[in-house]
Amino acid sequence: MGYSPRIYDPETGLKSISDAINKFDCDHFLYALKYKNFDEKKLEAMSMEVADYRSKLEREHVKLVEFAENFNEKFVTDNNQCFDTALRLIRKLRSGISEVKRIYMDFCPRFNQRHYPFKIESNKTYSAFEYSFFSQKEFQLTLFELKDYPPCVQGLYNELSKFFFNLNLSLSLCFKVLKDEERIRKDKNYCNYLFEDFKNKMLQEFYGIISLISVNHEDFSPKNNPAIASRVKYSSTKAWAPYGFHNFTVTDVQKLIIKELLEEECEGKFTKEEIILFGNDHERILSMRNIIHHFDELLPDDYHRKNLPGVYIAMFMKWCGIYKETPFVNYFNETYNSFPNRKYKVITVSAVNAAKAKFTRNDYEGYNTFVEKLESMHFVPTVTNNMVV
Repeated sequence: MGYSPRIYDPETGLKSISDAINKFDCDHFLYALKYKNFDEKKLEAMSMEVADYRSKLEREHVKLVEFAENFNEKFVTDNNQCFDTALRLIRKLRSGISEVKRIYMDFCPRFNQRHYPFKIESNKTYSAFEYSFFSQKEFQLTLFELKDYPPCVQGLYNELSKFFFNLNLSLSLCFKVLKDEERIRKDKNYCNYLFEDFKNKMLQEFYGIISLISVNHEDFSPKNNPAIASRVKYSSTKAWAPYGFHNFTVTDVQKLIIKELLEEECEGKFTKEEIILFGNDHERILSMRNIIHHFDELLPDDYHRKNLPGVYIAMFMKWCGIYKETPFVNYFNETYNSFPNRKYKVITVSAVNAAKAKFTRNDYEGYNTFVEKLESMHFVPTVTNNMVV
């Protein structure tokens, strides 16, 4: 027989804390004091402790807000082998969770004192949140109001109220994160969007390394990678994405992406560079090839220099949603040179990079004119934030 403050299931634990502190009020507080017999020094010391708890909780809340801002906007998060979101949230509120348990334990009755007014089942284990005087459904009201009690009692109540209010703000944010995660996991299209977004950014980041990797590397074996092992059970990335969302480490999903990239290249239809730059959307890759082959048609009629204009390639790169100059310009030059009817010489990466400064302002009218001409001349997909829609 006894009570246990431990939380075995993280999400249930968050719910039990929320339920408990929402029951706290002045009547429960005064009822608890009636049986605890704390003296004035003890009450003043507890007030100072709770004030310190609140200060720590406020700092944790700031970190929790930062965590919550983009947690559900990422397909995979920090590589810490922890995939239980509720547990991650509890870790963000580490001191707040431990301290609210400590408060409730301070206001629990002792089992060896039989005069306490509620029934205890001898064969049941209780949590502090169930067993505390603060949580009792049936209790006797006191004869006096809070204002009739000494300052040490009023001070402790005020500190507890502020601490519980702040903790409730953090718990509400936790439940919102959990609810949003559940909603996203049910949306296959959005899960797939998050996966493709992560994939495109990751491929561009590791552009120079991927070419050195073999598709037969042991890291790509299903037995060595749980993300790869799970992916083979699904017919498509879209079908797998809801399961993969927030369920694997960054490293494992990166290796899955590289494996699929190398396998795609082995089929021979598209180059590794094209897949890295434009994703696995075959229609988009073919459109990009077509645009580059006919890039001369996008230039002004009065353009007569020997080399391609850097500003036009920079504008094209911006329209594609790509910001890594070196891989893009290298691919552009190789593809442009493969077209026999080209009129101009290719341009260097540094020249394109320098030209970007000409249209960094949103009011640069040349970019809008370029886009209008580009989209009127070719059937191309619309590109938004590196994604095809």
